[in-house]
Amino acid sequence: MNKLLNFDLAFRAKLLGFDLPVQNRYFKNGKLNGNDKIRYGEPSNYNHECFQDEGRSYTSAPSYAEMFDYILKKHSLSIEIFYYTGKWHYEVWALNKEMTHFTSEVASEEFETYDGALYMAFIQTINSLIDN
Repeated sequence: MNKLLNFDLAFRAKLLGFDLPVQNRYFKNGKLNGNDKIRYGEPSNYNHECFQDEGRSYTSAPSYAEMFDYILKKHSLSIEIFYYTGKWHYEVWALNKEMTHFTSEVASEEFETYDGALYMAFIQTINSLIDN
């Protein structure tokens, strides 16, 4: 789960309002830059407009785990990836404020790989949140 979101997902997360401090960031062109230029070695919110270098803007590059945490805490959604009938599926759970009752939406698609299901779960969830 420490794998970083690709630029497309990271940019969508930025549009959604992702604001957690992370150590990695993408330049505007999608080129990944690791933590070698982080001021004081501390994680930062690179989606903030003050992070610009020679006219280039940054996009925070969170890990899948950091994005799971953000979606759960900020939007009360949980994503589950599961293997059933020989294929991978995903389910998105909406939690109430007390986090005691759930409603879920299961994707009708089936995926050959865990990574494929995970990627589509994030694409669909983030797009749905952006649209609302």
